[in-house]
Amino acid sequence: MKMSLGVQWILERLMERGLNPYIVGGAVRDHFLGLPAQDIDVAIKGSESLLEELKKEFEVSGEVGLRYGSLTINVNDEGIRHLEITLFRKEGSYFDARHPQTVHFQASLDEDLFRRDFTLNALAYEVRTSRIIDLYGALEDLKQDVVTIKTCQEADQSFSQDALRVVRAFRLYGRVALVKKVVFSEEIKQAIQRYGRNIASLSKQVVHRELRKIWESPNTGDVFMAMQEYGLLPFLFPSIEGSNRFSNNLSVLDVDKPLSEKMSMLSFLMGISPVVLFAELGYPRSSIKKAKQYYLGLMALADDDAVHGKTSLQAFSAEEKKVCCQLCQDISVKNFALYVRICEKHEVTSVQDLDIGPNDLMALGVQQADISRVLQQLLQAVYRDEAVNRKEILKQLFHKKVGTNGQYES
Repeated sequence: MKMSLGVQWILERLMERGLNPYIVGGAVRDHFLGLPAQDIDVAIKGSESLLEELKKEFEVSGEVGLRYGSLTINVNDEGIRHLEITLFRKEGSYFDARHPQTVHFQASLDEDLFRRDFTLNALAYEVRTSRIIDLYGALEDLKQDVVTIKTCQEADQSFSQDALRVVRAFRLYGRVALVKKVVFSEEIKQAIQRYGRNIASLSKQVVHRELRKIWESPNTGDVFMAMQEYGLLPFLFPSIEGSNRFSNNLSVLDVDKPLSEKMSMLSFLMGISPVVLFAELGYPRSSIKKAKQYYLGLMALADDDAVHGKTSLQAFSAEEKKVCCQLCQDISVKNFALYVRICEKHEVTSVQDLDIGPNDLMALGVQQADISRVLQQLLQAVYRDEAVNRKEILKQLFHKKVGTNGQYES
């Protein structure tokens, strides 16, 4: 397996300690799919005290994982953000549809792989010998024209233990679907139908941390549509329950865009403001704020009242209007009349776009205190198609509508 220099350095430090590290899970799977690794998971045999020692040696990210036998190291090298070191472990029975009651760190590699959710995530690569450990036939599955996602344990047991595995199943589905056709096993399909609603009992922040990885993928829409086939979206986004503008056109989300832009697209398709759709789900405030602005821009471009729509766009910067026009293209709603006027014909949406300015009005005798008001009224005249945005025509309009008091009259 090809590894970045930063990852190699960490693995060499582990082997210098006499440890036998295994790269496990997604990085191994992605290697055989021909996909670039995102994060690296490394499993080793040891105790919690070993992690405390390693914590002093590497630049670690947070302490939350230590009590679960894991340590996250910052890498930020060749596209790899983190490397997580996890102790071999086996788990007891689960409670609350999420957490094991007991965790034992004196486990073998086989026991550690058995606790994992899906067979495609239970591959291991022994760094010291370059040997692949495949206990569940995952490599053979990956060679098939259509890859079947399976669980290591019985699917019913696996999904009843941890409801988050429902979301992880679709994240895996989306990852494999980037390069191959993929389906769930019949057992997984039945388990999703049976336990999918348990997502609603989980912490929304935990669920959407997992969902964030689906947002970051270029096939977000296809994954969301697959989830909706099982009726799962209302459990992920409670505010869409009963929405009368629910869209089946989620494939438009299959684009490589920033999170805030994709969020605004989903909001527009659902007809629900991002402030409502993503409330209390753990999304960054900055992303929700941007998504709201783009959503309002999309709504303005879709407005049947051209004057109202253009007025709404006055508060948008040129870059924001450009983004909203591109989002309209991505959502395939270029038939909006205002979209054609703003995005294709580049009609004005603010006084800065007018072909007449303050100096021109002052030359016409307009007082400084009245310039802003007159510019706004000229802008509204252009909105209403009473004038073309050319300086001489705007001057003519101004002369035509100057009252006896020397002020512009609408």
